[in-house]
Amino acid sequence: MKVILCLLLLNASLRADYGSAFIVDKAKPVRLERADQKIAYRFTAQYGGFLSTASVFCSEAQDPLYTKVSLYADFKGKPKGAALREAYFVPNPGAWSSLSMEGVSLTQGAVYHLVLEADIQRGGGHVVDLPASARWAAFGASSPLNHMVLASGEKDPASDTLFFDGKKWKALGLQPVFFLRHGSGQVEGDPADRPLVLPIDAKNQQAQVLHFSCDYLPKKIKLRLRRLGSGDEPLRFRLLENLYLEHRMAETSRGQIAATAVGREWSWVELPFDNGKKALHTECYYVAFSSDAAAGEGYELSAMQASAGLQQGADATFDAGAHRSRASSSEDGILWKDRFEADANVILTGPSCPVLRMPLPNRAPPLPSGDLRKAREVAFEALQASRRTVGDLQPGTAYRLEELANLDMVLGDWGTAVANLEKAVSIHLLSENKDEIGRLLLVLEQAQEKKLPFPRP
Repeated sequence: MKVILCLLLLNASLRADYGSAFIVDKAKPVRLERADQKIAYRFTAQYGGFLSTASVFCSEAQDPLYTKVSLYADFKGKPKGAALREAYFVPNPGAWSSLSMEGVSLTQGAVYHLVLEADIQRGGGHVVDLPASARWAAFGASSPLNHMVLASGEKDPASDTLFFDGKKWKALGLQPVFFLRHGSGQVEGDPADRPLVLPIDAKNQQAQVLHFSCDYLPKKIKLRLRRLGSGDEPLRFRLLENLYLEHRMAETSRGQIAATAVGREWSWVELPFDNGKKALHTECYYVAFSSDAAAGEGYELSAMQASAGLQQGADATFDAGAHRSRASSSEDGILWKDRFEADANVILTGPSCPVLRMPLPNRAPPLPSGDLRKAREVAFEALQASRRTVGDLQPGTAYRLEELANLDMVLGDWGTAVANLEKAVSIHLLSENKDEIGRLLLVLEQAQEKKLPFPRP
């Protein structure tokens, strides 16, 4: 159903560079082994509103203690005051644990701490188990500290992992690994708990899938890799458009660089790119790399991955999830196996997508109350005004289409409502209230599938 496909585009972002600069070189789990120790994941809230759950990853453990997870507001870089919410669990090594945070409301842009500590009272009023050095649990963190939001690439200068040794808090300079679900369906955090190294040689081809949000003309390709052994086979790259309706890949450009251009240590390497001045469209492309080098004599591409078992975990990886971005591997360059909770460090750079502003004269007057038919006429006139200058590229167009869809839905005109919503989404110029669009699409989808009439006013 087309409505479902439209939902995949709601998180489309406008950026000059497409690809993840977020780096995970090492897993650096932090251990809790005493009752007076604590770990705090400090982060800046990317969304406001009520939380649903918080998830933490236990990397390893030995007969772990009952553990408490608490959410605190930040005060001068440290957690302070009463906990906003507490939850309890027994860590399971190598697994994610998701705990309820119902009733807690975050303020977008504010800094918070997700705190873990051994709970020797097991939530009660007396000690029922004393910690010992043989009982411990280590929780996810990684290096380097990126000070960056994994999904969007935006800066988060507050991000860090802190450790309390029983006397004072200390910033560890490690990337916090955690995951939050909001009641609205949005997610945030960093679920990439471990590095992923992708070999490029005669038997292994690697790619990063990118899904552009405007017609895009990249200038360069940047990737983070290193060269192995003493081989001198060049590194080849291709740009493949995924023609999903035809179930095939179409090559749009190719090139190569000499082995000597790649160092022995991890580093960013730039590749010249020429697509014949042909813009890439708002579809998914595979930026693919190959070499004729023997195993151990080729290259390695840096990447990151979230451990399995975290529901919606892929939605917090680069560009909001696997439907838009992911690492992929192939043996022959024809059949590709996508890694849905992983991203490689591959970036296409170019001019920013245009951020268009709606001129003041195109703003519609308030919709009349009571008379919905009249309201729809006013909204339609505003839509026509939005289209007069540059057609569907005018940002007011999408907003007016949303207004019309809402009115058509209430009036029971399902076909027109769906068409208008799909059009609003497809032109990638959505109003700021993306949650509302998502809600409308879901309501329409459910009502159509169940063939239920929408309640009239």
